[in-house]
Amino acid sequence: MALDKFAAEANKGFAAKMRSYRSVFERWRAIQSELQELRSASRERLREAESLTTALAEIDAVAPWMLRMNFLRPRPSSWAMWRNYEKLR
Repeated sequence: MALDKFAAEANKGFAAKMRSYRSVFERWRAIQSELQELRSASRERLREAESLTTALAEIDAVAPWMLRMNFLRPRPSSWAMWRNYEKLR
């Protein structure tokens, strides 16, 4: 009987501490999961940016030749578009 009273006294705050710990641990796991998703998305965006950069470099390498061959002759209505393209390069 004395042992039961001692155990009851010792464990009064344990359940509350355990609930608090469980809550913090679940929050930590959720944040870890979100961080993993963000890192994965970031790597995917980096691969996409590298792919687009390579594609633009290939287009820029071919574009002057195509203009000389009259394949991409701008029409008068699209001169504004070409001026903007040159500014972006």
